[in-house]
This record gives sequence, C-alpha cells and structure tokens, in this order.
Amino acid sequence: MNDKEKRIQEQRTIEAAKKNLSIKGICIAKNLGQPMVLHDIGGFSEKYEAMDVYNLDDEPNENEMPYYLESGGTFLEEPYSSEWQERNYNIDRTQPAMLGYYYNGLRSGFNLEIKQSIIEKVLIIRHAGKEVYKDFGGDLHIYVPDDTWENMINVLYNSALKVKKNTTKIKKEEMKKDTDKKIKDFWNKIKSKWGV
Repeated sequence: MNDKEKRIQEQRTIEAAKKNLSIKGICIAKNLGQPMVLHDIGGFSEKYEAMDVYNLDDEPNENEMPYYLESGGTFLEEPYSSEWQERNYNIDRTQPAMLGYYYNGLRSGFNLEIKQSIIEKVLIIRHAGKEVYKDFGGDLHIYVPDDTWENMINVLYNSALKVKKNTTKIKKEEMKKDTDKKIKDFWNKIKSKWGV
C-alpha cells in the first residue's frame, strides 16, 4: 500500500468512526437480522446462515476437515497431519455455536445487506450487491461513502434501537418473574421441611 492510499484509508477510518458505522451495522444485524448458527452434534456439522447470493465460488473450503464414521458407527482415528492438530477440541459439540448475525433489507424495501461474524470479527455491509463497508477486527478495509446507503443505515439503526429497547424490557420482566418464582419456591421448601 503506497502513502497516498494509506492517507485515504486513514481519512476514511476517521470518517467512518465519526459516523459510528460499525456500531450501527452490528446493532442492525443483531436486532433486526437473523442469527447464523453452527450445529455440530456427534461429528456431523450443519452450518445455517443466510445464503451469500454474491458468492459464485462453489469450491469446497479446503480448511474444513470432515469427520468419518466406520460402518459400525464409531469414529475412525483422525489423521496426524498439522491441520488436524490445530483443531480446537474445547468446543462443546452438543450445543449450537453462534457464528454471527445476518440482515437482509430487501423485505423492508432496503437494498442493503449486513453480515457480522463473531468468530472472524468481520462486519460487511453491501449496498446494491457491492461491498461498501468492510471492517476486520477494527481495521477498516473498505469504505465507500455514499449518502444513499448511509441514510438507510441511519433509518435502520433507529428501528434496531427500538427493538433492542423492547427486547431488554421483556428480558428484565422475565428475569424478575424468574427471581420471584425462585424466592417463592425457596420459602415453600423451607416451610414444608421445617414448618416455618
């Protein structure tokens, strides 16, 4: 990257930070979008996420290591290559893993899509099929300023804040009910056990 490109990247980073585009994009994806979840039970993985209609690459991911079963249903021994040794064995394979969130605005009349990956720490915003914003773990890689999509982000952000506020209120009410029930159950247990 030459000096001129670095200066432009610095200017765009400052501009994007002033507009809080990463915060707004994440808020929209979490509150208005759908979760992307990895289900991995018993060695078989199913990845549920919104289809990337712009990805024309049908090649399988060479980094994915499949599990193999013997005909009797037991696992074969894993190979001893470096790729297998780098795998993370601390993952609870019986619970779904949250990968991130995906928002597609076409249903709402916005030609905008937002994908937030928790694991890869990536935020991607596409407008009219083109990437206009890409943030990798706090490092801005793409930012194409345009009032069209930025105004859409601002409108959606206000909606996402309302959804977040309602969701938080409902969660607080549920927590209060759960706490009240636990207290009542505790005192009923004490009464039945000790006659107090």
